[in-house]
Amino acid sequence: VKFLAFLRKRMNTNPSRGPFHFRAPSRIFWRTVRGERRPPKIPPEFLPGIFPIPLFFAPNPGMLPHKTKRGQAALERLKVFDGIPPPYDKRKRMVVPAALKIIRLKPTRK
Repeated sequence: VKFLAFLRKRMNTNPSRGPFHFRAPSRIFWRTVRGERRPPKIPPEFLPGIFPIPLFFAPNPGMLPHKTKRGQAALERLKVFDGIPPPYDKRKRMVVPAALKIIRLKPTRK
């Protein structure tokens, strides 16, 4: 539902100018790391009663300060792929047990 609402956002006059909605898993992850632009924060006293407050919260602040030189350099060093490209397909794959979802779930969870 949230992703479909994200896909609905487009520019009225010229949609080719953005916002761009990447559908490849690698680009979705890249966008998660970089972050999205925040909508303007409007104080609740200026909002009419029909609009819910969560509409104005930031969607994703990102993981990097991409507007600084060091953030841009870090984003350039980030490599994302769909699948496993040739230089990495021969390497030994590793698993981080602490990051596995099944281990991190609470035992009381259904």
